[in-house]
Amino acid sequence: MACGIAALSNMRVSVAIFAVFLGCQLVSGQNHNNPMYNSCYDGSGNAQRCAPSFVNAAFGVTVEASNTCGERYGPERFCMQTGVTGVTASCDTCDGNNPQKSHPARYLTDFNDDARTWWQSETMWTGIQYPNEVNLTLGLGKTFDITYIRLRFHSSRPESFSIYKKSTPDSPWIPFQYYSASCVQTYAVPLNDIIYASD
Repeated sequence: MACGIAALSNMRVSVAIFAVFLGCQLVSGQNHNNPMYNSCYDGSGNAQRCAPSFVNAAFGVTVEASNTCGERYGPERFCMQTGVTGVTASCDTCDGNNPQKSHPARYLTDFNDDARTWWQSETMWTGIQYPNEVNLTLGLGKTFDITYIRLRFHSSRPESFSIYKKSTPDSPWIPFQYYSASCVQTYAVPLNDIIYASD
């Protein structure tokens, strides 16, 4: 499958993600009809054997986030579920104006293999359904064959999230993958069902 833009949406509760990795192979350069930009054609425009290089297509790409902790209203408290018996949440403060306390979307595609940087959404408090959806959008700028998508969460995974793709800025978003504890209720998709291009 080819992707030009990838989006993650419908993330529930407070979400913190270390990094997004898109393992891809470049399908074409800036203009697939122009041999100057496509290694699958020689200088005369004749097709030649090519094996596009494998890259992390998300590295350093700008990410648009519809919700980021501490960016709209200044400093605010966020809590992450710990998964530790007897401890339900670990809380801290995020502040978009303080580099030591900010967790912007650009941290999704930086290259830190440790816990120093991560993106953080606002916390959906008990009984308050906001934010009930967070969208993260990566514009890759080229067409790629997706080999794998790897998300490293800093917190527990959200109850549900989905990955959509589109090949051009004008094309519609197409479901690529759904992840949910409630696929039938959330996405109207049967458990372990396969998403086909025609869906």
